[in-house]
Amino acid sequence: MAKKFNYFGDDSYTQLQVQMELLELLLHSEDGIYPWNIADPQSEIYFADQEQGTTLNDSEDAMQLRFFTQLEEIWSAIALR
Repeated sequence: MAKKFNYFGDDSYTQLQVQMELLELLLHSEDGIYPWNIADPQSEIYFADQEQGTTLNDSEDAMQLRFFTQLEEIWSAIALR
């Protein structure tokens, strides 16, 4: 029988405790908005604010274009099979 790998070594954390901590971190928000709830009207405002703060320089823009071009080539090759 295979031995189950223990990610936490000899720590006293159980899997449930780790899951609860992760959930708490995901739900904790500095501004009190839970952005994944699309029913919350504040979500749209939150994402609009986030988009305004992100600008790419020419190098990053070229890298992003190259990435999506390569991704499109890969998807096209897969679709042809």
